[in-house]
Amino acid sequence: MQSRKRGGDRDKKKKRKRKRAGKRKGRGETKKNKNLKVVRLVSSAGTGFSYAKKKNTKKKEKLEIKKYDPQMKRHVKFTEVK
Repeated sequence: MQSRKRGGDRDKKKKRKRKRAGKRKGRGETKKNKNLKVVRLVSSAGTGFSYAKKKNTKKKEKLEIKKYDPQMKRHVKFTEVK
């Protein structure tokens, strides 16, 4: 048995370090989806206000979403623009 000053059993510490040595899955490691593209949604009210949204590239039709326009102070349709 070793004294407490040395920090305990060295073999146990080595085993613990080996377990942690592999990649850990956390917030930073997510599966990247290659089918997504960022598109701009522009207000149909003509205020020039826009949102950015991720869109699946496999879908061909343009996005049309009803969202809040702060300049008009109401919900209006937002359509996808290149």
